[in-house]
Amino acid sequence: RGLKRRVIEPAIAEINEHSNLWVKYGQRKSGRTVTHFQFQFGVKDQPKQRKKLIV
Repeated sequence: RGLKRRVIEPAIAEINEHSNLWVKYGQRKSGRTVTHFQFQFGVKDQPKQRKKLIV
């Protein structure tokens, strides 16, 4: 019990905040019971760097 709240959600929040990856997940149910977690990973878009003009 509490796997999602105690383990999965904090880990995903930490990965999304501190890395160049994004993670999403969903859960599959059979009736009321969660039987699977499905994870999606990707690379965050890098913001374009603006060149500073020195005058």
